[in-house]
Amino acid sequence: MRKQVYLMVLFCFCGISIHAQCLSGNCDNGEGIWKDATGATYKGEFKNGTISGQGILTYPTTII
Repeated sequence: MRKQVYLMVLFCFCGISIHAQCLSGNCDNGEGIWKDATGATYKGEFKNGTISGQGILTYPTTII
């Protein structure tokens, strides 16, 4: 359930994140690897420049 909430939040902010970048592949329409300013990465499917379909979202580990 927690992952689903994170994915929903990511979907909302995916289009407005100004420091996000496509690391490889086709992050417009296809499969690619995308990383945002927080260090979160998504490897999977994209449609019209947004996360769509199946993929894996990975958050960076934080050591306090």
